[in-house]
Amino acid sequence: MEHGDESTEQTDEQPEGETVAKRSTAKGALAVCLVILAVCAAIYSVSRVYRQEQRRRAGLLSDGTMGPGYTIPDPVGAKDARIQITVILGHCVAPAMDELVKLGEAWPDKVRVECYAYESPEGAKIVADHRETLACIFINGENRFTLKTGGKTKALHFRGPPGGSYTVEDVVEVVRVKMVELYGKLPPDFDDVAGRISTPVEAEPK
Repeated sequence: MEHGDESTEQTDEQPEGETVAKRSTAKGALAVCLVILAVCAAIYSVSRVYRQEQRRRAGLLSDGTMGPGYTIPDPVGAKDARIQITVILGHCVAPAMDELVKLGEAWPDKVRVECYAYESPEGAKIVADHRETLACIFINGENRFTLKTGGKTKALHFRGPPGGSYTVEDVVEVVRVKMVELYGKLPPDFDDVAGRISTPVEAEPK
């Protein structure tokens, strides 16, 4: 009988050991879940800060808009114009927008100007396709150019606010080159129109 009692006691103890093991496993799994949640939260936080920084660098307000006083104009110029200017607008590029639209207004059969907000579906796609992170100006799908003036070569990157690494006048000079390349000559009034287009003071870096 004593042996039988000992066997019964051992049998009773086994489920208790299994329960402790299960509890330990559950606590371990919970700890892993908490770690994963903490990592996810950290990644989200870093991603959010990054997006806010990109908006700030692009000149956008926190809600992704350009701020008061700026309205994106309708496209100007013919769809089949050989010179296509695409302006991806952030607050920093917006002051130059009206100056660039003048190009399409002056020669609508030769120049088309389209403007998109930086975070609009169209603007976001164009920026992503070109692997850019700031507001940009594209001419026939390119925003990097080389100009030769006065015996010197100037590398241009139409990215970010004009008045820094490039000016609106630089954009006009590229259009001048493209006009000759694609149409064979300049319009008679090109210099007159170009002389009235300049980098707005509010677009220049402080």
